[in-house]
Amino acid sequence: MLLGGTFDPIHIGHLALAREAARVLDAIALFVIEPGHRHRVAPVASLADRRHLVQHALASEPRMQEITELGIDGDLATVVSQLALLDHELHVLFGADSARHLQRWNGVQRLQPARLWVVPRSHDDGGGIAGVEVLDIDVPDVSATTVRFALAAGRTPHGLLPSCCLADVCAVYAPVASDSLATA
Repeated sequence: MLLGGTFDPIHIGHLALAREAARVLDAIALFVIEPGHRHRVAPVASLADRRHLVQHALASEPRMQEITELGIDGDLATVVSQLALLDHELHVLFGADSARHLQRWNGVQRLQPARLWVVPRSHDDGGGIAGVEVLDIDVPDVSATTVRFALAAGRTPHGLLPSCCLADVCAVYAPVASDSLATA
């Protein structure tokens, strides 16, 4: 099961989603850290910093791994293509916020033969996207934007980040101007 995103930064919602989806789909969660998205503002943290934070957050999660730790690198579509050659059943998960942009993404057909899933947030049913199934699991309604706003306001985002990463996230994001954190 693949979860693609910028993870800018990774938060408890990402981990809860991966944990619960891995359980429901009887799969291992593989995180694919995208350099950025064309439909969003560029990530605040560098790809190397975000990869480090994700790997740190996943270190104590037995059914989760960051994809480069398996010797695979690339964007989500490239990773799907590489893993499809191994003849595994592939699942790709999207949060409702990302899934809304799928139809504008010209690479969505490159995600075949994976099954595509959307995990709705509490305020969004996530349905109505052709070729995408709804995986109705309970996850905390947290966003990376909420975390960045807290950091921009000078608050430590206790309860929003994995406790093992709290200090590292603050160290990576604190030097960035508060305007950059709030608008990304």
